[in-house]
Amino acid sequence: NNDLLDAAKKSNPAMRELINFLGKQKICDRVQMSGSGSCCYVICRSKKNLLKCEKLVKTKYRSYWTAVTKTIT
Repeated sequence: NNDLLDAAKKSNPAMRELINFLGKQKICDRVQMSGSGSCCYVICRSKKNLLKCEKLVKTKYRSYWTAVTKTIT
C-alpha cells in the first residue's frame, strides 16, 4: 500500500476521481498510485481486462494517456 494515497486523494480531486472510477471497475484487480502521485496504475489478471480498462480510461478521460506493460516475475 501507498501511505500517501489518502493524502493525494484529499488534495487532488482529479486523482481522487480517477482512482475511485478505476476502483469501481470489476476488471481491475488492483488500483494504486506510484510514489507521491506522479501516476496511477492498475493491475489486471488478464491482458483482455487490461485493454478493456485502458479503453474505459481513454473514453472517459480523453486528455489522459495510458501505457500497457507486462510485469516480469
